[in-house]
Amino acid sequence: MGQLALTDKKKLGDNFIQLFTIGQMVQDGTLISLKDFLGYQADFYQVIITILIAINAIIAGVSFFFIKGRSEEKAETAAVKHMKSESFAEILRNHTKKTVVDTLDDDTLRDFDKVLSENRKLTEELESLTSDYASLRAQIATVSSRMAELDTEEVEGGELEIKE
Repeated sequence: MGQLALTDKKKLGDNFIQLFTIGQMVQDGTLISLKDFLGYQADFYQVIITILIAINAIIAGVSFFFIKGRSEEKAETAAVKHMKSESFAEILRNHTKKTVVDTLDDDTLRDFDKVLSENRKLTEELESLTSDYASLRAQIATVSSRMAELDTEEVEGGELEIKE
């Protein structure tokens, strides 16, 4: 293996001033050894890698929350759309009917049917009475207007005065 320039006298030549300057730099700490240089370089790269990992973690965290928020919005939109659909309403009706029928016994269902039929009858009767009422009001209006036309009593006694 070849020798270093500082240890090989043939390569140094007569330039002792350079050698003295290099020695002075080593003594002052201005000139560092290869081991120190590689140590500084490794530390520098370690700092760069740490900074890059931190930036990557920040980007990953922001991405996670962004994607999570968007996914929740899409899921909520899909759920609302499904709930407003006719198929969901049909499923809900069928499930409700099945639950009610399974929960209630036959006597309760008969009573419920009886109440419903009575309610229908009362509703029909109310509608009939409402139409009868409207008809009677129209007839009363006709009769009162005809009576007003026939009433001539005020006209005949209009010249009389009331005295005490």
